[in-house]
Amino acid sequence: MLSALVDSQTQILTSGNVLRRVAEAMNLYQDPEFTGGRPDGAAVISALQKAVVITRQTTTYVVTLAATTRDPQKSAKLANQVVASFLTEENSASSGLY
Repeated sequence: MLSALVDSQTQILTSGNVLRRVAEAMNLYQDPEFTGGRPDGAAVISALQKAVVITRQTTTYVVTLAATTRDPQKSAKLANQVVASFLTEENSASSGLY
């Protein structure tokens, strides 16, 4: 049961809701690296999905998040923002249950 929960949380980390929060928080809708010359949000979310990789170490509950951009500092901020946005999303979802 716990394994399924970890797998589910891993999927939520790269969900559209979480990635939209990341894009807004980091103003990626104005970042050429993420817009790819297209002014729509779909391009940004697609670029984020490619930039962020979530893996779960086999037979453990450990999840690794890696973010890759052209700038190492932006990559670190991006990884941290994904986690922060995930926690915000989880809080919102939990609050909605009550």
